[in-house]
Amino acid sequence: MSLKHGPRRRTGGRDEASPGRHPPPYTGRVSDDIREVARKRIKARRDFWYMIAIFVVVSILLIAVWAFTGAHSYFWPMWPLFGFGIATVFTALSVFGPTSRPISQERIDDEVRKLGGDPRA
Repeated sequence: MSLKHGPRRRTGGRDEASPGRHPPPYTGRVSDDIREVARKRIKARRDFWYMIAIFVVVSILLIAVWAFTGAHSYFWPMWPLFGFGIATVFTALSVFGPTSRPISQERIDDEVRKLGGDPRA
């Protein structure tokens, strides 16, 4: 029995500190996991902005090469810029798009219940 949260009683398959209250929040490892997820998200955003900076520099370089080698000819830089642009769009979607949202504890608990487990075990 944990004295930190008072006497515990068994109700509805869950341990609760007192009737009508939720169990105490997760501590320790979960906090470390949340910090790790936050660190990875921050790194992904920073890497995306580095990619944008590189895209701008490479674009300027390719257009400068085209301009100095006969700007009246076919605009060939559009092809590498188009490819780089596609990569940038997909990177932006992975960093800022719908799949970049954090996974909530509620969704994890729901999935554990679907699999027949106890989410608080």
